[in-house]
Amino acid sequence: MMKNNPKTTSDTLQSSRAYLLFLIVLFIPFSACAEEIKEPQTTGVLRSYTILGLPLLSIDESLVMGLGVGFSTNPFKGVNDKTMPFPEITYQNGNFTLDFSGIGYTVYSSEGCEITLLGSWRSAPYDSTDSSYLKGMENRNFVIEGGASLTGETPIGSVGIVAMSDVTNNHNGQYVTVQYSLPFGSESWGIEPVIGVNWESKKIIGYYYGVRHSEVRDDRAFYDGKSTFTPFIGLNGGLKISDNIYLQGGVNYEFLGNGITESPLIDDKYVLSGSLSLSYSF
Repeated sequence: MMKNNPKTTSDTLQSSRAYLLFLIVLFIPFSACAEEIKEPQTTGVLRSYTILGLPLLSIDESLVMGLGVGFSTNPFKGVNDKTMPFPEITYQNGNFTLDFSGIGYTVYSSEGCEITLLGSWRSAPYDSTDSSYLKGMENRNFVIEGGASLTGETPIGSVGIVAMSDVTNNHNGQYVTVQYSLPFGSESWGIEPVIGVNWESKKIIGYYYGVRHSEVRDDRAFYDGKSTFTPFIGLNGGLKISDNIYLQGGVNYEFLGNGITESPLIDDKYVLSGSLSLSYSF
C-alpha cells in the first residue's frame, strides 16, 4: 500500500485552500450587485491614479496624457532604490479604459457600485545583474494577469476588491487586494487616505521571491515560498490646476508579509513608494 507523503498532502491542501479563497473573492464582484445588473452603463469619467476606489477628480475627456516621476525602495539584497520618470496616459471610450498599468472594461456601473473586468501586466522585480548577491539567479519573465474588480461607496468611504490570476503560465498564481479609502474634497481637488491588504498565493511568492535548486549557493538557501498577506497604507491626492491640467500624486507604504521577508533574497520588511504626475486632458 502506498503511503501519502505528508509534505505533498499539506502542499495540496494549501493549494486547494488558496484556489478556493481566490474563487470566492473573485465571485464577490459579480454577486454583490447581481440584483441590480441590467445593462452596462458608462460612467463618463476617468479615474485619477489610485490602487482602487472611485475617482478623486472627474475628468470628462476621453484622453489624458502627461508625465510623472515615481520612486520606490527596493527590498532585494544589494539592489538600489529607484527613481524614474513614467508616462501618464489614460484613454476611455465608453466602458473601455486603457492606461499605462493595464486595460479595463466596465460591465456594470451605478452611482455607488462598479464592476470591471481587468487585464494588467507586471515586469520582473529584479535582474540578476542588479547586485552581486543576485548573480546566478534566473531572470523572471514578464507576466500578464486577468481578473475583475468591484468598487463601491458606503456611507463612510469606498471599498474596493480586485482578484487577478496569471494568464501567461509564468507564475500560475493568484492575488487578491481588498482596500478601504475615505476620499473627500471638491470638483477641483481631492485627498484619499487608503488602507488595505494584498493576499498573494504561494506560486506568486515562489516565482518572484523564491530560490530554485539551481540557484542555491553557500549564502543563498533554497526557498519555495508560501502564501502571504501584505498590509498597506497610503495617501493619494489630486488638484485641478485649470480646465485641462491636473496634478496627481500618492505615497504608499507596504508591510511585507512573512512569505516575502523569509526569502533569502529580501533585506527589508517594508516598501515605500510614491509618484507625482502632471497631465493634460484633451
